[in-house]
Amino acid sequence: MTSTLEAVPFEAVAEARKAPLSRELYRAWHRSPAPAPAPEPAPQNQIVPAPPARRRPRRPLPALTNRERDCVAWAAEGKTEWESAAILGIAPKTVESHLIAARRKLNAANKVHLVAKAFRLGLID
Repeated sequence: MTSTLEAVPFEAVAEARKAPLSRELYRAWHRSPAPAPAPEPAPQNQIVPAPPARRRPRRPLPALTNRERDCVAWAAEGKTEWESAAILGIAPKTVESHLIAARRKLNAANKVHLVAKAFRLGLID
């Protein structure tokens, strides 16, 4: 004996076959031709060469002065402008000016970006 849930689909099909519209759709479906086969996929083992890369001519980065490099190095150590100024024996505003100049030269958005770029370019250790 089948359960009620198993019998439901069969009963639904039987009822659908009795309805005139369902019979018509069922006959039309049986008369319709089979769908066209799917197109062959492209071979997966072929390597398609990439177009040649267009490189923009690289502009050399402007060199940092020794003082700018010192200020960036102390910023990389986590020192504030006041602490860097005390270590270097210069005014805090001078440290700020050196960091701004270094940011402009390296096209950095902020102090963290400046330190990251300086490390990546090998300007500081």
